This record gives sequence, structure tokens and C-alpha cells, in this order.
Amino acid sequence: PVIMGGWNNPQPGGFDGIHHNKFAIIDYYGGEPDEVWLITSSWNATDPGTQAHRQNMIEFQDVSIAGAYTREFEQMWGGAGPEPDLDNALFGPEKEVVNPTVFWIDDAYVRLFFSPQGFGQYGSVEEHIIRTVNEAEHSINLGLNLITRSSIVAAMKNRFDNGVTVRGVIGDPTVSGSQFNALAQWADVHQYTRVGNILLHHKYAIFDGENTSWNGKVLTGSHNWSFAANTRNDENTLIVHSPHIANLYIQEFAQRYEDAGGEDDIIVSVDRSDREIPKEYSLYQNYPNPFNNQTTIRYSIPHDSDVTLRVYNLLGQEVKSLVQERQTEGIYTVTFDASGLPSGVYFYRLHAAGRDNSNGSPHDYVDIRRMVLMK
Repeated sequence: PVIMGGWNNPQPGGFDGIHHNKFAIIDYYGGEPDEVWLITSSWNATDPGTQAHRQNMIEFQDVSIAGAYTREFEQMWGGAGPEPDLDNALFGPEKEVVNPTVFWIDDAYVRLFFSPQGFGQYGSVEEHIIRTVNEAEHSINLGLNLITRSSIVAAMKNRFDNGVTVRGVIGDPTVSGSQFNALAQWADVHQYTRVGNILLHHKYAIFDGENTSWNGKVLTGSHNWSFAANTRNDENTLIVHSPHIANLYIQEFAQRYEDAGGEDDIIVSVDRSDREIPKEYSLYQNYPNPFNNQTTIRYSIPHDSDVTLRVYNLLGQEVKSLVQERQTEGIYTVTFDASGLPSGVYFYRLHAAGRDNSNGSPHDYVDIRRMVLMK
């Protein structure tokens, strides 16, 4: 089952805020752990939102964070049953904080906040945004639809005065209460002028993202940096502590910044000396899963090894050999093209045989994972 978190629907209950969440939870109810997904974004599910507007989406294959979003959804649904319970459904300021807020997902430390229930109780989302701004050491890069909060601008000005570079691209600088002009007095910010039907609809900030040796973070979700998002609207916000994810987002920002007239040469560091050397053999779940025709398989080998990666059907018959070679230590990704195969369940098997690079001791690693082809 797919649980939809409400893409910009009007908010029930008579509140003056809106239901502005944009998330989906996949297979949390009864799915295998490696099939449970959380998707959240700035994306409105419309034709222009899909085909023209500048948006961002982030996905997590993780049971814990999917469960946290499910608890928030159940507040608004009125329970965990298949039908909504209108008498128990809560929105806006009626909601409570019912979710854990801190997660470790692979090597990323992730913080999760929903609005507006934290306001005045556990610390509002705006307070957590300001806290993250205050942690910036090198740069702050903004890709925002709008900004109306002077308190966040003041926090960024403080970091700017302490040598932190502040850049931004804003989609709607003329909204009531906009802080764009105040920000533009000292920061390198630009209006993303609409061409045709293209709107900058991002809601992200990248902190220290240019170099993977820095403590990079990305703040994203559905939350506009506004009073309504903080105190009235139903929103979700993620703060992802990951230099590699921050580095990916800064590459997207660099293009939007150039489109808007930014003149800084944003040098995105991809230092091969910083290449991650895995500590153990691992075979990861393919992405996406289920998939239609193509999917990506990722694996890691900590020592030089003879590697084979093969795909089998339910009868145990080999249908594809993806890798058969000696490989050096590292993390690898392989694309599996199943366009010539029928829908169904398949298995992929990794075999890596090598010797420890430091002491010569032998290693023989085998792992198998399941994937689903749906056409």
C-alpha cells in the first residue's frame, strides 16, 4: 500500500492553514524491510509540477523513518484502519508530536520535524532551521520558493559577518512579507525569473556542501520559510547530515544559481582521495524496487577481489551475468536492464573472493537479494 501525505490539499477542520505536506510511505504496513520506502519532496502532483517547475525529491529505503511518517499520517487519518476516522482526525495546531525525531540511515544522521505541533512546545521548526544555520562553517546556499522570516535572515547575517558565504535563488521574492530585499542588501541572492510556466518551487538549504570533507547538511521538505508554515500549515522538514548528499544538492543549486544570474564560480569538490573505502563486503538492496525494466545494484568490497554478480529467476536459472572480473577495493554500482525479461521475482547473487590487503588472509563472500520486476 501507498500512504499519501496530502499534496497541497485544503486542510480540514476549519483552520486557516493548509495541508501542505508532500510525502508518501510505501509498504510500511506488512512490507518486507527492504521494500519499505519514504518519499518526501517539494513537488506538487500536477502536470506543471512534474513537467516544468523546479522541484526536489528525496527517498529513504528505511523502516524507521517510514514508521515516523506513518504515525504523523495516522494522526491526520484518524487511526491505522483502512478507512479514515473523521472524529479522531487531527490537523494543524490540534496535532501532537507523535514521532521520533532522530535517525541513523546508512551513514547519514537525519532529523525530522513536523509543523505546526512543535510550535511553542518542543521547539518550532523555525528554531531548528535557525539552529542549523548557526552551525554553518563555510557556506549557506538557498533554493527557496519564498522567505518571509526575518529571524532566519538575522541568523544568516550573523554567519555572513563571521565569514560564511551566503547565496540564494528565490522563486517568489514579491510575496507579502518577503525578506528578499533585506537579504539582498548583503547576500548574493537572485530572483529566479519565471520563463513561461517554470516556477522555482524548491524548499531547500545546503550547508557546507561544496566539499565532501566538510560537515555538509541539507534541509529540505515541504516547509516554506514563512510564518504560516511554522505555526499553521501541516508541513514536514528533514535535516540530513551527509556531506555526500549535500554535495549532490549543491550541484543542482549551482545550475539554478547560474540560471538566475549568479556569477560566483561554485567549485564542487569531488576529491578522489576522499573516496570511501568500505570496511566490509556488502550487497545492497537494488533501487528502485520494484522496478520497470531498469534498476541499480550497489555493492562494496574492502579488498581486491574476483567478483561475480549474476541474476537468477525463481527456478534458479541464470538470466544475466552483470559482473565477472577482478576489482579493486571500493563501492560499485551496476545497472540491470531487464527489458527482455517477463515480470516476476528475481534474485541477484554477489560472490567476491579475495585476500586482505593488509595481511593476506583469504576472504570468500556470498550474498543474495530479491528484487521484483513489474511491467
